Amino acid sequence: MATISVAVANATNTEATWTITCGSTGACGSFGIGNGNPNYTTQVLVAPEAIPSGKTITVTATSIADPTKSVSATVTITASIALYGVAPAALQVGRAAPIAALVGPFQNADPNAQIKWTLSCGGADCGSFSPTVTFNELSTTYTAPSTIPPGGRVTVTATSAADPTQSVSTAIVISPTVAGLPDGSYVFTITSWLNAGTFTTGVFTVQGGVITGGEQDSNSITSQTVGGPYQQNPQFQQITGGSSAVTADGNLQILLNYQTNSGNLIGSETLSGAPVSGSKGFVAQLYGAGGSGTLEMQTATATPTAGYAFSLLGLNKASQSVWMGGILNIDSPGGISGSGSALDVVVLNNESSLALNASTVSGPDSYGRAVFKLSPADSGAPYSLYLAGYVVDSSHIRLIEPGGDSYGGSVAGLALGQGANTGQFTASSNAGSSYVFGMTGFGQSGDLQVAGVLTANSGGTVTGKLAWANLGGQGAAPPRSFTGTWTIDPTGRVTLTNLADGTANLGSSFTYDLELYLTGDGNGLLLSTNAAAVELAGQAFEQQSGTLDAASFTGTYGFTSTGSGLLFGSVASVAGSGMDTLTGFADAYAGGNADFGISGSFSDESNGILTGTFTGFGSGIGSSAPTTNTFYLYMIDDTRAVGIETDGDQYTLVYLARP
Repeated sequence: MATISVAVANATNTEATWTITCGSTGACGSFGIGNGNPNYTTQVLVAPEAIPSGKTITVTATSIADPTKSVSATVTITASIALYGVAPAALQVGRAAPIAALVGPFQNADPNAQIKWTLSCGGADCGSFSPTVTFNELSTTYTAPSTIPPGGRVTVTATSAADPTQSVSTAIVISPTVAGLPDGSYVFTITSWLNAGTFTTGVFTVQGGVITGGEQDSNSITSQTVGGPYQQNPQFQQITGGSSAVTADGNLQILLNYQTNSGNLIGSETLSGAPVSGSKGFVAQLYGAGGSGTLEMQTATATPTAGYAFSLLGLNKASQSVWMGGILNIDSPGGISGSGSALDVVVLNNESSLALNASTVSGPDSYGRAVFKLSPADSGAPYSLYLAGYVVDSSHIRLIEPGGDSYGGSVAGLALGQGANTGQFTASSNAGSSYVFGMTGFGQSGDLQVAGVLTANSGGTVTGKLAWANLGGQGAAPPRSFTGTWTIDPTGRVTLTNLADGTANLGSSFTYDLELYLTGDGNGLLLSTNAAAVELAGQAFEQQSGTLDAASFTGTYGFTSTGSGLLFGSVASVAGSGMDTLTGFADAYAGGNADFGISGSFSDESNGILTGTFTGFGSGIGSSAPTTNTFYLYMIDDTRAVGIETDGDQYTLVYLARP
C-alpha cells in the first residue's frame, strides 16, 4: 500500500475522481479509501495481487470542477518478499533450523513462485541450505557451519527467482556448542511477573537429560477485589519428572512435572534460561511469563551452621512492598539464640532494626530443603516469619517464605554463609575493599535501579561511582562520583551513611544510607535504610584488584536482565583497539528459541567501568528496527559484570557471567 494525494486548484470544489489502468484489465489494484470516491483528495493505493502485464499501473486523478484537468502517475509493481515465520537469531555450530520466505502478497500468494537461498559471512564456511531453491512458503533447512566464522554471524538472503531485485536478509549469530546439564541436582529460583511478585524456589535432579525428582515452593499475595483483602497463596509441590534440553540457539529449556502434597497431578511448568557454565545459569521464564532468576548445581545439603548474611524482598500481608536484610547466627545445633543476629526491615519508607528472639532451623530433607522459624523481637506487632531454605552449598542458601506463619507475606531472597568469620568482623576486615553492586526497588520518582562501585577506605570514608535509572522525575544518569562514611560491627553489618554526589553547599542529586551485610569471602548483600522515600535491595561483589578494562571483558557471557526489559541470552565479546565488539542473541518472555539478535560495543570509561551501547535491549525489543541504548558496565572481574541502562528509554539492570 501507498498513500497518494492530489491538489485541485479550484475555489469552490477541490475534489477529484480516481482511476487505475494497466495492461491486465480488472487486475490493476484498488484504492483503500472510498474506492475512488470523489470525496477524497488523498487515496491509499493497494497494489494488485499479481504483477500486471507491463509491470506498471497508471493512477489518474481528474478534477470534478473541470474534467478536462487531470494528472497521472505511473507506478511500477514488483514482487514483494519477506521471511515467513521466525528465523532463528542464533544457532549453535553444526545445528540446523527451518527457514521459509514469501513472495507476493500475504493473501493469495502464488504457490509456484520460487525463492533462491544464499549465504554470506566473514569466512569460507557459512553453512549450507537444503534445498537451495524452494517454492513459496515452503521451508529450507539451514545448517550452521562447523566453526564460528569471523565476526560471529552469517547473513541469510532469500531472493525472488522471478525478480532478482527483490530480496530479504537476516543475520544469524553462530554460537559455540552448549552441552546439556550434567547429571546432578540443581537449585533454581525465579520471580515471575505473571502475577505481581510470584516467587518460586526449588530443586530438581537430572540424569541423562531426564528429571527424576525434586520439590519446590511457590508463593504470592493476591486479592479478589481492588484494595483487598489480600491473602497469601503458598504452595509446596513434589517434582515428579520432566526433561532438560538445549535449544538450537544454545539456551536451556527445562520441563518440570509436579504434584500437590495430596498426590494429585496438577500440571507442568517450563523454565527457560541461558547457561553460564555446565553447572550454572540464569532462568528468566516460568509458565511462559517473564521473570528473572538463577540456576545452580547443588553440591551440599548439610545442616546450616554459623552466621549467614541474608536479604529478602517481596510483599507483606497488606500487599505492601517490603525489604529485609540482616545476619542469622545459627549458634547451636538447629538453634538461633538471637545473639549475634540482626534483622532490618524497610516498608513504606520506614526502617526498623530488630533483634531476634530464640529461633530454629530444621535439618535439610533429602533434597536439601531446611525450614527457618524466625521470631523477630518486634514490640509493636510480634510475628513469626518462616523461610524455606534450599541449600546450594555449604555457604549458599536460596530462601522463600513457604506460608504458615503469622507474617503472612510473600518474600524470597538469598543467604550467604560467613563460616569462620562469624562474629569476628573488624574495621580491618573491610578497609580497602571495593564492591560492585546492583540494587533494585523504588525511589521518590517510582521504580528505581542503581548500579555502581564503592570503596571502603581506611579511616571510615567511602568513595565510588554509581549510576541510576528510573522512569520518573529523576530519569537516568551516567556514573557519578560520590562520597560517604562507613562503620562495621562484629556481625559483619557495615553501615554506609550519607552516600551523596554533592556537598552541603552544592546539594546532592541523591543521598543513600545502606546496610552492607558481609560474608568475609568477597560477597555481600545490600539494603537501603533511608528515611526518605528510597527502598532498595541488592547484592555486592568484591571487585578484583588490578586492571579491569575492555581487554579484560572478552569471551562468551550468559546474561539476564531485570526491570523494564526481561531478557536472557548470550553475548560474545571480542576486544580490539581499546574497544569491545559484542554480538549475541536474546529471548524475551515466552518461548525457548532465540527471538532476536543483539549487538553492542564498549570502551573504557575508567578502571573497572566500561561505557557503550547495546542494540536490541531497549523499548523496541524484538522489532525490525531495534533501539540502540546506552549502558555502563561495572566489572567485578574478567568473568562477571553488572550493567545499567542510563539513557532513560527503560530502567534495566543486566548481570553477565562466563565460566
